[in-house]
Amino acid sequence: MRSHRQHSGKHGQQPEQRRKRTASHRPKGTRAQRHIGVSSFPSVTIGSMERAAFREELARWAEDETVHSSRVAVCRTVTEALRQAGQSLYVGGWVLRNQAMESLGAVTEMGAELASGAVQLFDVELWYAGAALVRQLIEVEYLTWRFSEDPSVASSWLASSPAEIRQRFAPKAMRQESAGRFRDKEYWTHCGHGGHPSPQGRLLLKNHSNPIGSQRWAWADLAQHLERLWGHLESALQTAGAEDIVAAKGGETAANAIAAWHEKDPLAARLPIDISE
Repeated sequence: MRSHRQHSGKHGQQPEQRRKRTASHRPKGTRAQRHIGVSSFPSVTIGSMERAAFREELARWAEDETVHSSRVAVCRTVTEALRQAGQSLYVGGWVLRNQAMESLGAVTEMGAELASGAVQLFDVELWYAGAALVRQLIEVEYLTWRFSEDPSVASSWLASSPAEIRQRFAPKAMRQESAGRFRDKEYWTHCGHGGHPSPQGRLLLKNHSNPIGSQRWAWADLAQHLERLWGHLESALQTAGAEDIVAAKGGETAANAIAAWHEKDPLAARLPIDISE
């Protein structure tokens, strides 16, 4: 993304100066919050007594309309911000002949479409179908994180053959690259809920019983993954010195929605996905 760094400067500012300036306009505290998610709690162990109590609390939070509305709102808002940012990045990458930016734009648009599909399916309580899209969204998280760590990876992704995609960008390969940031357990659980047909997926079927009583907790899971994806996108743009693109395309709106959700929803900071098992 070096070529875009040269084009995106304002009045000779260096990327570090732009990062500081942009950060000063973010709502207080939201930067750290964006990295809170299921993967942030690898050591959570819930015993049988605690599990039962937590399920009761989870059921109560799932039915609280104020809390539920905040989850739905953040999912819709961040999804739209991703769509706008992705389109701008893709067009900008094409105009500047910047393959890394073009890749980031395409992957961000893919994430926005997956999230939009999940939102629409959750709206009509097709929880299992929506969970399949959330599992795919996790792979977009992985890929966006890889781009944020090394912009050259984004350029190589765009030119990769199908065999190279299977080898270098398979979910397992990217989890290994993450050195523990992304956990096998989380991905496998999502595969059980909405990936390969599995008995675990029954708890998301509308007419089947589940240990929580309501599938509306799935909105909280989607919101957490969108928050993480948004954070990785911001990091990728900071690496490229191009964070003004997101600032201009719904960035502040997304940040405010995430902050408002954290203020209202106890599950924003802690939703062990295996609590449903």
